Amino acid sequence: MTRGYPLDPRPGERVDHPHQVGLWFTYGDVNGIDFWNNSDAVAPERRPRMGTIVHRRVVRAEGGDAGVLEVEADWVMPDGSVVLTERTRFVFRGSSRDRSIDRETTLTAGNVRAAMTDNKEGMFGLRVARALEEPAAKPEVLVGADGSPMPAPVLDNTGVNGEYLTSEGLKGAAVWGTRARWCLLAGDVGGERVSIAVFDAPSNPGHPTYWHARGYGLFAANPLGQKALSGGRDVLDFAIAPGESATFRYRVLIASGGLTAGQAEDAWRAWAGRLEVGGSAP
Repeated sequence: MTRGYPLDPRPGERVDHPHQVGLWFTYGDVNGIDFWNNSDAVAPERRPRMGTIVHRRVVRAEGGDAGVLEVEADWVMPDGSVVLTERTRFVFRGSSRDRSIDRETTLTAGNVRAAMTDNKEGMFGLRVARALEEPAAKPEVLVGADGSPMPAPVLDNTGVNGEYLTSEGLKGAAVWGTRARWCLLAGDVGGERVSIAVFDAPSNPGHPTYWHARGYGLFAANPLGQKALSGGRDVLDFAIAPGESATFRYRVLIASGGLTAGQAEDAWRAWAGRLEVGGSAP
């Protein structure tokens, strides 16, 4: 479902945005430092403005009817100080038709206020496989492997057929910069119809989240970048006070055979309802 580049490149993939790897949770402005765009490709002169999320330990890892993984990490500033500590719990489930990943992340500020100023680059996202991108209609300028702008010619669109859909009924390119409680990306991959849905919990800061969803395959929920994504209509400028915490909850649902809007809505309501009563989502 996700792009291989830059860890495991596959033929025909775009070579751009090397920081968009797998499934991640990060942000583009924490006390003026960019955690979103950091990667091994960042030029030396840009590194003093980049933060790093450092894995510290696995707290829990177990299997059974569901796989559970709990980890701790530090959000480290360029000077080595820790601006946020992170505790994340993943729950993995599956059936004959679908797979789900629940992520619950609690960020706790240290002895300084953690200002997460409105920024386009956030927050919970994945970079999808080429087949799930939207067909490219024109050349673009993207970020190259060295972190520099790179002209991208019109790509071969054979087999490229992804389309976004939100809970508000918006589709395709119209999704970017809009709010919705869930967003769905559907397409055919290797002859099989599949859907990826991302659910935003009602308790999350900034709910319903804005979507930083791009046709080239970036699929991200950004609850905090409201000014950037709304054209200035909304402003959040979220911050976590010293010693205080904020929790973010999301579900990624991957379904064979595709999901209709009604099925996605029913699945979101079932998941959100369980969260509201303090239970674990089914």
